Amino acid sequence: GAIIVGAGTPPVSDGTGRKREYFSCYGSRLDVHGWGSYVYTAGYGDLFNGGGDVNQYYTAVFAGTSSASPIVVSAVGLLLGVLRARGYDHPCVDENDCDSGYICDAVNFSSPRCIGGQTMSSFAMRQLLTDTGSPQLGDTSERIGPLPNLEEAVQGLSTCGDSVVEGLEMCDDGNMVSGDGCSSDCRSDETCGNGYTDVNEMCDDGNTVSGDGCSSDCRSDETCGNGVVDPGEVCDDGNTVSGDGCAQFCTSDETCGNSIVDVNEDCDDGNTLDGDECPSTCRTKAKDDGCSCKNAGTTATMPPSMLMLLLVLLPLVLRRRWSRP
Repeated sequence: GAIIVGAGTPPVSDGTGRKREYFSCYGSRLDVHGWGSYVYTAGYGDLFNGGGDVNQYYTAVFAGTSSASPIVVSAVGLLLGVLRARGYDHPCVDENDCDSGYICDAVNFSSPRCIGGQTMSSFAMRQLLTDTGSPQLGDTSERIGPLPNLEEAVQGLSTCGDSVVEGLEMCDDGNMVSGDGCSSDCRSDETCGNGYTDVNEMCDDGNTVSGDGCSSDCRSDETCGNGVVDPGEVCDDGNTVSGDGCAQFCTSDETCGNSIVDVNEDCDDGNTLDGDECPSTCRTKAKDDGCSCKNAGTTATMPPSMLMLLLVLLPLVLRRRWSRP
């Protein structure tokens, strides 16, 4: 559920901004970015030093992911505040004065008001920021994600689980539980082909066609070793190891007679008959069991070392035998 933040350029640096700062990490796992340079904040005193009073120091050149992350954190805090503030115009004395899903807040208001009692999961917040953010510019192969756009995010803000479909919600069945036809973040109706990978799905590429990297039922990413026999596969036992009944590339069930020369086979002509180019066992060579015997009934070949030992011992044995009285 973590939100991974990269550093992007502000408009003042290049006229447009939203490009990866040279020092920022990047990759598919990054979600959003914040400004990585020319950020105004407290400290340092290069912009204003208050006559030497460190409590009045300000800078205009704060930078790095140290400046980018707080920008994103601030956006998250503001959005959660907006979500909680919905319904604030209704005065209350206690919880009984508030509608279901709201609480009476007497701490943050001098005159207690009803505020939203629900919050957002980190997953939902991350999705909201990426879906509504201003797109990254420049070399997008070096992904740092979009820049949070608060105006768009507020419009897309919703309370999943309140039975009201709003903002970026696709459904809202009154709970935040997946597997019942509406996902826990209310962003999917949990049907294959909607472009959202749901519970019990391995993939979802926005269609229900097999052969394009995601099967028609969204249960397979169509790679060998995933345990699902996909189009073009003969078998799939959940690994890519040969010799266990399914070949490395899932193209053979490793049985003699399937026209594929598998591990432990010398040939395979598509049948299990003797008298043709390949024996019924698909083996033309004897199994090496540590014995040099090639066929039953033939004489074993003696190792050279054993032969030399016999040649040395034989004269001694014969001499001893002839020397007896």
